Amino acid sequence: MLGGLRFVLAMAVVFSHTGLTPDFHFGSMAVVVFFMIAGYVMTYSFRVNFSNDMSNILRFYRDRFFRIYPLYALSLVIIAGFCVSVGYGKLYLDPWSMFANLTIFPLNIHSNILNPPAWSLGSEVQFYTLLPFLVRFPKFKYLLLPFSYAIFALATFEKINPLRWGYKLLPGTLFVFILGSIICDMRTDVTRRSRNIVGLVVGVVTVHLAALSFFDKPISQPYAFESLIGLIVGTGCLLVLGEAKLKDRRLDNLLGKMSYPIFLSHVAVLYFFDYLHERGYLLLTSRGLVAVELTVSIVASVPLMLLDDRFQIHRKRVQVRSVSRREAATESPAITAERIA
Repeated sequence: MLGGLRFVLAMAVVFSHTGLTPDFHFGSMAVVVFFMIAGYVMTYSFRVNFSNDMSNILRFYRDRFFRIYPLYALSLVIIAGFCVSVGYGKLYLDPWSMFANLTIFPLNIHSNILNPPAWSLGSEVQFYTLLPFLVRFPKFKYLLLPFSYAIFALATFEKINPLRWGYKLLPGTLFVFILGSIICDMRTDVTRRSRNIVGLVVGVVTVHLAALSFFDKPISQPYAFESLIGLIVGTGCLLVLGEAKLKDRRLDNLLGKMSYPIFLSHVAVLYFFDYLHERGYLLLTSRGLVAVELTVSIVASVPLMLLDDRFQIHRKRVQVRSVSRREAATESPAITAERIA
């Protein structure tokens, strides 16, 4: 049921960017849950689809690249095309901005982002770089967990920049990914170590949230409160939905496939309606406009989802044929002769 959850989170990101609820940024909470899902799902994937084998690390990186980059690149083309055609929005053509936007990797440390919500992809890509090592050598995962949480805590109490270190940069958010990974470990951890760690982290987060409630200034810092709520919500969702079994997964799979296109394409949708609003072409209330923007974001994601789905199917077919050719090339003459006979 994680596909339906991802869809809800993507819509929460869209809703938050409409600006209707400035006092609570639902998108920030959703991003934290997205990070936890990434840790959970990719830990499972590396173990099952890549045999938890470091010799498959390049294949894992290649798979992540083709899952993330083609649709992301298309979103840049769409947004850039809109900016150029109507003169709305801003293109960042300096070398560093172009490098950041085209490579994804440094987006969480860069400010001039063509597709602004995509900064979180920078954090995810950085985590995916580490993930095979964290899964294969779990001691590093458990060592990094408290270190990363300490950075996050310092940020929420304003000892260091709260927005950068408590929300965007990987050192302060790595523990969120790791918590998702540890929840995945609970599936097979017969020693109950993972259960104890998850319980401890949730307890610490709850105490952290309670402590912040006594300090008006830290709790008002951007995204501190939302991040902590996201940790609690994400933990509950993964514990309940991660093990849920559906008889018919078609709707869940469909919603899951729509989540990434919605996340990437909604900026172009919001730009379009902002452009119309500035020129007085829209006569809608704020709530009416939000309803239209949410609906159009879903509709606009459908062709992108279909295009990406077709691309992924084709990619898998090419991979299967490539593996079959390699296996055939490495077969011994005796086996080949036996098959022919």
